[in-house]
Amino acid sequence: ADYILSQKLYDRSVSYYGACHEGNAFIASSCGSLTSDATASESITLSDTQTLEIEIAPGGSDLPYKILRWQVVTDDTMLELDETLPVFK
Repeated sequence: ADYILSQKLYDRSVSYYGACHEGNAFIASSCGSLTSDATASESITLSDTQTLEIEIAPGGSDLPYKILRWQVVTDDTMLELDETLPVFK
């Protein structure tokens, strides 16, 4: 059980940090194309039910951009939760 949990945590970490790497690449490529009133956004898949949502906007005079959103979003519409409680009679 500990090995399975450790493997799940490892897979989740690799997926998340891979998405962060892709997000940083998105920001780097978008900085030159941002106009003063535009925002840029990207959705990066983490798993079947999760995405990393990123949104950036132009920064002020001292910053090239500001991050408006960097959030892991879960789509729970596809999840089938087992909410039963096994009770012995």
